[in-house]
Amino acid sequence: FAVTYWLQAVAIGIGLFGTAASFSAQVLARRKEFGLLGHLGFTRAQVLGIVAGEGAVLTSVGALLGLTLGIVVSVVLVHVVNPQSFHWTMPLSVPVARLAALAGAVLVAGVATALWSARRAAGRSAVLAVKEDWCGRRHAAAGYRRRRWPPGPARARPPPPARWPTTTTGCAP
Repeated sequence: FAVTYWLQAVAIGIGLFGTAASFSAQVLARRKEFGLLGHLGFTRAQVLGIVAGEGAVLTSVGALLGLTLGIVVSVVLVHVVNPQSFHWTMPLSVPVARLAALAGAVLVAGVATALWSARRAAGRSAVLAVKEDWCGRRHAAAGYRRRRWPPGPARARPPPPARWPTTTTGCAP
């Protein structure tokens, strides 16, 4: 049964990699929200606490579903498949302490993964995040496209300005 322990470790590693990827994508998609929370007065630690709480809830739900489905599959294998296919059975033994320890380790690893994913997004400047959100919405609503030169008859272009002028909102035109 030593191979099953290695398979279990590989499955947990793959699950944690998937969790890290999903938390990273979720945090990147919510950068503007975190910036708005910072603009409203949340500290970086409070934003990280929100992400850690979400990570704990999602990882707990995943661990409970995994435990439930694993026990159901075990019962089916021991009481249905073995007697019908192999004509023998064995008693079902559920190692509760080991499963609880693994679920706790997965919960801790899931929260750590969520915090690792959130640390960069939570450290962004609140003003920049809100500005990015405002400018993106304003440009998307107006069907914004940067004009290289006003339309008109063909003529020589003047040299480009050193910096594009900004409007009163701080967004590029």
